[in-house]
Amino acid sequence: MIISYHILQKHPAKLAKVRQELDDVFGEGVSAGGQLKENPYLANQLEYTLAVIKEILRLWPAASGSRMGRKGFFIKHPTTGEMIDTDGILIWIVNMAMQRDKRIWGDDVDEFKPERFLPENADKLPPNAWRPFERGPRNCIGQELAMIEMKVMLAMTLREFDIRSAYDELNTLMNDGTMWAKDSSYRKGPQEVFGERMHQILLGAAKPSEGMPARIKRREI
Repeated sequence: MIISYHILQKHPAKLAKVRQELDDVFGEGVSAGGQLKENPYLANQLEYTLAVIKEILRLWPAASGSRMGRKGFFIKHPTTGEMIDTDGILIWIVNMAMQRDKRIWGDDVDEFKPERFLPENADKLPPNAWRPFERGPRNCIGQELAMIEMKVMLAMTLREFDIRSAYDELNTLMNDGTMWAKDSSYRKGPQEVFGERMHQILLGAAKPSEGMPARIKRREI
């Protein structure tokens, strides 16, 4: 979930709201780690942090889903209306396309707005459109654990560190020994998606381009 740091650094007002929530739940200047060990249910109070995670997963989902078609199961062509039998077809559900569709989410679809996922706005969400873990009986069985892990990770780090992406320093990192530096193919072709240098590439599952080089600094509080 390293993308979270990049997105939040680009939106300092949102980052400030997350940090304020963490202060409210855990106390100013108090590490979240020890308190979460004593009372893990404190993570359930992180409503805005959870909304941030959901919005980032909407914009940059980590995976897509696919299903094998079967005879007599049809999908509808979006422009011609033709009903297509899926027998012998692998159906790929492109979640990023669905989660950035203006027809579903509205004209602000490309904006980072965690408020979409706050409890008071739950009834306004388009049903079944948020699907970074897919939907239905074959959705990701580990999604609840993943969401808890992401909340804990942000709770443990966001107040202690300032983390910014360092794509402007790629040339100086070419000898750092990572697989990204060794393989020049990552720097061929388009280097932006939705105007963003940090974008998802498929490598097993989605990962931030170039591994998202970053600079990390301990905050002075």
